[in-house]
Amino acid sequence: SRQREREGWVADIAKRREDLEASIGIRRSVFVEEQGIYNAFDQWDCDNKGEWHINNNVYHAVARTPSSIPVATGRLVVQDISGEKQGIISNVAVLKEYRKQGYAKQVLRALEREARARGCKNINLHSQKHAIGFYQTMGFRTITMMYREPRDSPNGVLAWMKKVLEDTSSQDKNNAVGHHH
Repeated sequence: SRQREREGWVADIAKRREDLEASIGIRRSVFVEEQGIYNAFDQWDCDNKGEWHINNNVYHAVARTPSSIPVATGRLVVQDISGEKQGIISNVAVLKEYRKQGYAKQVLRALEREARARGCKNINLHSQKHAIGFYQTMGFRTITMMYREPRDSPNGVLAWMKKVLEDTSSQDKNNAVGHHH
């Protein structure tokens, strides 16, 4: 099936302005038009003049259909929090008619790969209530539940979730020397 073919696919990280604009368009469609969340964009999406801009330490993933239509996106912000790099994933959105086809997985794989490459020890995100199960299948666990204004999420419920990224490089080294301490 087409779904299986796509299982290993990973979304692209936006490198050009047109990729960023594709990402912004998907977010506008899902968060502003569909969910009515008006504070859907922030300083991580823009330069100081308010123009769309790919900032340092900000990575926008865009998943496309086999015919190259951009249909899903998500964003990773890498922050240095007390000397440790943390990845914060947000704005994961899939256009309505393309949901449940594996595109959000492609976006998360791309953002997780980027977070590892940037040295993040873990990645965190806020999940809307309906998506908590999906993030659990991707290895995230709920740290705390939050009850907010509906403007932040359609029903005001968000889970703060976290995934610890195993340091694969040091594991390989340990295995190579046979765990001599």
